[in-house]
Amino acid sequence: MKKCYLLLVLAAVITSCTKDNTAVDEQPIAISKDKIYATIGGEEDKTRVQLNEELKSVWNSGDEITIIGPKEYSQWTFGGKTGDRVGVFNRKDTFDPMLDKVSKYYAIYPGMGNIDYSQTTATNAELITELRSKQDYVKGTYCPKSNVMFGSSDDGSSYLFKNVVSYLRLSIAGSSEDPKTVKSIDVLGNNGEILAGRMYINSNDGTASFRADDVTTSDVITVDCGKSGILLSETPTDFYFVVPALPCYKGITVCVNFTDGSTYMRSTTKSINFRPNYIHPMAVFSVDEEVAWQCAYITHRGERAALPQVYGSAAVSGCVMWGDGTVSMFNEENDHRYQDGEEQHTITVQAAGAHKLELKHCTGVSRIDLSNF
Repeated sequence: MKKCYLLLVLAAVITSCTKDNTAVDEQPIAISKDKIYATIGGEEDKTRVQLNEELKSVWNSGDEITIIGPKEYSQWTFGGKTGDRVGVFNRKDTFDPMLDKVSKYYAIYPGMGNIDYSQTTATNAELITELRSKQDYVKGTYCPKSNVMFGSSDDGSSYLFKNVVSYLRLSIAGSSEDPKTVKSIDVLGNNGEILAGRMYINSNDGTASFRADDVTTSDVITVDCGKSGILLSETPTDFYFVVPALPCYKGITVCVNFTDGSTYMRSTTKSINFRPNYIHPMAVFSVDEEVAWQCAYITHRGERAALPQVYGSAAVSGCVMWGDGTVSMFNEENDHRYQDGEEQHTITVQAAGAHKLELKHCTGVSRIDLSNF
């Protein structure tokens, strides 16, 4: 098989909160049947793959993209080194074309995972990929493999990529007297917004959306800080999330989970409009600050197939951390089936109005303690 190359040029970006100053490198490249020219761009050329120490966009060694087009369905791998801003993509695999009627060439980053295609009209198509609900902590940037970019080309020789997602930056401080190590952080929309799962990208404008009835969707995004966790200090540590470009009209709730099993929760009711291709910084907060909400623990014992249900009124607002480690928001009622196979679970409730909660469909409830409310 003839070896093919995909050559991409990255736009340099400098970020400052939500406004970027941009300098674009221009490097002429001879286009041939063995090379595909692509530029990382977008609104004011601010599209990023990953941020380096200078907050400029870079590629990672092994980055992959998928190309779908007329008689073309292929996967390409970046052949350069991590930190390069210009490099060559080598053809990795070629698969059977999805549909003969594909009229244009489309590209998705990252190229790994389940990527699909659907022709909705004669002039429009949907690229189907995934926004991950589980993301890894990466110092100084968001998880590159969780980012989503989209590009298109009429002839398959030149692409313009742009980000279709948004980004959230949390800056969290701790205490030197009582240091805490972060195990993971959960972010939830206070209005039950879908934040992750199978994502549908409109080929005409690059907008992305979810399907409410899709079983892959999730209302929480979790950043995992690895086995050793991230030790907090008085100097704030930045945590980045890849989030969908959509409004959270009732704000968001942040659940910081520590390696010692404790949890800190922070919430804002202010509407946040996550715009595509923007990093949205939240105000710095310390996990040593007093929190308006407190914790209560509900321990129930029952069969493995038990379906515990927590019912609350509209006065209840906050988070539930379930015994299997998942987190969800109260939205008047909340159903959850445990996945860990244990017969006893502890539910950590951190919500205003928690005294109004009722626990139903649980056999052998052993303790409900809401005294600290």
